[in-house]
Amino acid sequence: MRNNILNHKAMTWSLAYLLVALSISYTIANYWQKKVEKVTLDDLASIVEYQQDAIQQFLYHYADHLLFFSKMPDVKQAISSLKTNESQLSKPEPFKEVEEEFLLYLSVENKVMQLRLIDAASGMELMRVERNENITSAIPESALQDKSHRDYFKHLIELKTNDIYISDISLNQENGKISTPVTPTIRLGRPVETNTQTIAAFVFMNIDIHKLFEEVSYKRFFGNDTYSVFLNNNNGDFLIHPNSEKTFGFEYGNQYLWEHSFKDLQRDNRFEYIGNGLTNPSSEYYILSRKIWLDNNRFVTLSVATSTQSVIWAKWTAFAYCMLSFFVFSLFVAFLLYRIRVKTDELNQQDLLKAKERFHLIVEAAPHGKIVVNDKGIIEMVNAEIEEIFGYERQELIGQPILTLIPDSVKSRHGHYHKTFMQTPSKRAMGKGQELFGRRKDGSEVPLEIGLSPIKFGQEQKVLCGVIDISERKKYESLFKTAIDSAPNAILMINDEGLIELTNRELENLFGYMQGDMIGKPVEMLLPERFRSAHVGHRQNYFKGPKKRAMGAGQDLFGLTSSGNEIPIEIALQPVQTNAGLKIFSSIFDLTDVLRRERKLRHLTDILNRTNKIAKIGGWELDLETLEVIWSEQTFALYDMPFSDKPISFDESIRCYDEQSKELLAEHIQKATEEKQGWNLELLMHTSKGNTRWVNTIGTVELKDEKPIKLIGTIQDITERKQVMEELERSNKDLDSFAYIASHDLKSPLRGVQQLTNWIEEDLIAVQDSEINQHLSLLRSRVNRMERLLDDLLTYSRVGREDAKIETVDVTELITYIFDFCNVSGNFNLVIEGYSGHVKVLRVPLEKVLRNLINNAIKHHDKPTGTITVNVELQTKQCIFEIKDDGPGIDAEFNEVIFEIFKTLRPRDEVEGSGMGLAIVKKSIESQGGKIKVFDNVPRGACFRFSWQFYID
Repeated sequence: MRNNILNHKAMTWSLAYLLVALSISYTIANYWQKKVEKVTLDDLASIVEYQQDAIQQFLYHYADHLLFFSKMPDVKQAISSLKTNESQLSKPEPFKEVEEEFLLYLSVENKVMQLRLIDAASGMELMRVERNENITSAIPESALQDKSHRDYFKHLIELKTNDIYISDISLNQENGKISTPVTPTIRLGRPVETNTQTIAAFVFMNIDIHKLFEEVSYKRFFGNDTYSVFLNNNNGDFLIHPNSEKTFGFEYGNQYLWEHSFKDLQRDNRFEYIGNGLTNPSSEYYILSRKIWLDNNRFVTLSVATSTQSVIWAKWTAFAYCMLSFFVFSLFVAFLLYRIRVKTDELNQQDLLKAKERFHLIVEAAPHGKIVVNDKGIIEMVNAEIEEIFGYERQELIGQPILTLIPDSVKSRHGHYHKTFMQTPSKRAMGKGQELFGRRKDGSEVPLEIGLSPIKFGQEQKVLCGVIDISERKKYESLFKTAIDSAPNAILMINDEGLIELTNRELENLFGYMQGDMIGKPVEMLLPERFRSAHVGHRQNYFKGPKKRAMGAGQDLFGLTSSGNEIPIEIALQPVQTNAGLKIFSSIFDLTDVLRRERKLRHLTDILNRTNKIAKIGGWELDLETLEVIWSEQTFALYDMPFSDKPISFDESIRCYDEQSKELLAEHIQKATEEKQGWNLELLMHTSKGNTRWVNTIGTVELKDEKPIKLIGTIQDITERKQVMEELERSNKDLDSFAYIASHDLKSPLRGVQQLTNWIEEDLIAVQDSEINQHLSLLRSRVNRMERLLDDLLTYSRVGREDAKIETVDVTELITYIFDFCNVSGNFNLVIEGYSGHVKVLRVPLEKVLRNLINNAIKHHDKPTGTITVNVELQTKQCIFEIKDDGPGIDAEFNEVIFEIFKTLRPRDEVEGSGMGLAIVKKSIESQGGKIKVFDNVPRGACFRFSWQFYID
């Protein structure tokens, strides 16, 4: 019965195989037929195109030559000379030159049979040169013929100036008879104009196209009879036919037309025609035709034909080869299956034994512990890793129940689990979601991960247990948990169901929940009620395309604490692929303090904006790449323009400035981009509303990778300050003028008094009265004091407004020079401490200050000798000078008074002075942005300390 079933199946498969073979073979044969057909048609197209091009190039070639002759000046001159000298018996000289040129042309162009000139009026040949058996000669005038009766002459006289005549192809005739040898000929003619723009003659040539016909022969391409070439004239007569008897049959009175050779022609989308040949009615032919136009009405038709038999033969040949291949393949497969079956039976037994041996080797070589247990729960095989994990020798476990390796706490339940697994065995992890432990030989427990795989040896069902000691993993998990708990920000991890699986202490502190209250709960418990339903959808979409990103970018996020309070938060999401599937690791940041700082910053920004508005200070930013400018609201107000948050162009931003200010600003912008330096400029502008304002603009350079990318700065309305400064400058000029006039007008009477005392002293020179001399001396001292007072007043009024130059000075050299100038007696010593190098300062005002202070220290000293100490300290942008003496010092109550004008601490009769010296010193120092103070010098004396600006290159 079993054999009958097998035989029936074999027969069914054989028939199916045969049908498939036939179908495939026929499909391949059809495909091959189409491919051969395409190649055939491509060949037809190539032949026709080549032949068509050859004929057209042939005609173009001689048409160009004919054009040359018709335009040749010698030809025109010859015709004109012939017309002029018709009575002469001999040909004119120009006519002979043209005849020689025609002969030379025929000697080169061996396809041209005749070249002639025909009179346009009479049709009489004016000149004819011809080739006869490769010998060129000129026909004597007596042999020239009248061509007016020929058809081609009728066509010639209808030509216009630039037209060309191309005749039908025919056999060459001489005196009305076909010449021998038979020569297929085509004739070309073109008008020749005289200098009066009239057609006087025609240049005409007969061309032998026998060689052209040989070039378009099919044998030139294939050398066999597969393809046939045909050429028909306008009437369908054959000019070229594979059968030479039908070629030019119409010339001999036997007309053979196209329809006499082919019938039932039909157009096809792959080629032009397909039809039956009359010479072989059982065959069909592929035919491809092209027309070659001679003029607007006449043409010749070029056709190439080939039989379809080769294509059909290729189809059935391919079919036969395919069927033969299937047959041979079938025999080979049958033989191969037979040998495989025999060999399989021999190897099955050997393989069964070797499989058990290989299985033992695989289990032994496994990197993890392997145990094989039978359906009774008895251990049959263990590897070395199991010995290492549990501490047993192999012989101690073989034959023992698996319960030997199970802790006592779960032994009672294991029997049920084992029985259930054996009823429906499948590959899976043991105790999924639970922590598993094994029992070592010493009674200790070890954490394990166990995988179960059912296997069969013959008919015996067994279980292969993969056992992994995860003690190290547990240790690292503990370290990971410690690291998570130590993180400075809140952390939680959820699974694909949105359940919380991991938290840390910061999360508990942030939300007020204990860890046990969150593990296993939906993460939505930490969100306000209004966000929970939408969050479920967002979470599910994120799991479909997880990637590292911030949660809810651009949105305000809030969390809900256990007490019901909402807190602003920021969340970063990180997908993590684990053995248990995809998890989402979230870092949560409390933004409460951040938002509080932002509110404070916005408040301060608002204060700054209001302050800028009050102070009329605006901000601006110029992008050096796009040349776009961003203005603050106050900047728009300074320009009298409505506020806009859109950038404006640089040209528009400087439109309001006058030309001088524009040039100055452009110069400093270029300097800023090249030298990376800022600027502080005062510019004049005219606003859009016609207001004129002075503005102070300060600019700085913002760099990226040491390259300027932006210019940032401020702009302030200083119109009022500018007006005040201009008024102050006018007042100072008036004050200078007043001081000078006052000094000059007051000094004039003083000089008169001084001169008067001199005269009195000269008049009383004989009177020796000491009291009179004393009074005169006192009078002169008072006059001198008054002059010094006037000079000091003038000096004081000019302090801070002198045109002083910045010079590089040697500090030690300058102090020494001033001291030597003041130390007239030479009884005082100088000590210089601190900085002793060079510095760039306003030299003249500084020298005046130092001279006053050092001179005062010497002049007001209470002893004839003493020491003057000068200490110099160089700070960021200032020099600090200290001038100390060891004199009587100054009481603290006078530390401020001494800097007032006309103030002296000793009577002027004791120490001569105007009381203006220290006032001038203070005003000079303060005009340079410095300050001066006086202190007690220890152990005695006074110390004057002042600061002075210096300049850096």
